[in-house]
Amino acid sequence: MQKGEKRLKGASISYPIVLGTVAISLGKKATETATHSWTVYARSPQDQNLGALVKKVTFKLHESFPTPFRDVKAPPFELQEVGWGEFDLLVELHFHDDVQEPPLELLHSLRLGLDVHGNPQRRPYVHEIYHEIVFWEPTVELANRMKLAQSNPAPVSSVAQYFGRFDPEADYQLVQAGRKRLAKHYAMLKAKLATMEQEGMPGVRAPTMDREASLFPSNA
Repeated sequence: MQKGEKRLKGASISYPIVLGTVAISLGKKATETATHSWTVYARSPQDQNLGALVKKVTFKLHESFPTPFRDVKAPPFELQEVGWGEFDLLVELHFHDDVQEPPLELLHSLRLGLDVHGNPQRRPYVHEIYHEIVFWEPTVELANRMKLAQSNPAPVSSVAQYFGRFDPEADYQLVQAGRKRLAKHYAMLKAKLATMEQEGMPGVRAPTMDREASLFPSNA
């Protein structure tokens, strides 16, 4: 802890962020080394101004690109390029100095949306990944910047029309609904197998209680 630094003891703050790429085929304009135009970006899934928390994003491209380390020092944090292949990007988030947090490195894969024969699709191909950044015992300044981000909308992105929608709570409810349907199906299957076992069908054995417990633990 630095001198004069104030942190929220025992507290944690989470902040969602989305890393994404949009790849667009150049079609008849494509060359051997430039088949797609693509954009990589870091954004808030809630349309908040990421610049309130992040002062710079460094995108590490494939080594075949001139100056593969690219800094974007203002939102929207996005970078446009052209190329022909897929590769993993290193995305490094640099927070404002008063946040007192080290840079955060994340990986994201550039995908062009090629079919099994290597042919591009006509529509833009979007690949987005949702991340949840958790700050343990954050500084007071970080908490203040989080509030600032919530009250400031994000600058307009050149690829905003392709952004996906992220709702963790809705996704959680879908997973829970799926688990309930699976549990119901499993119970029906177990009852059916038990009936077949009682009728003396050879080679049939109902699932044991231990197996059921392993599939559906009580604390799930």
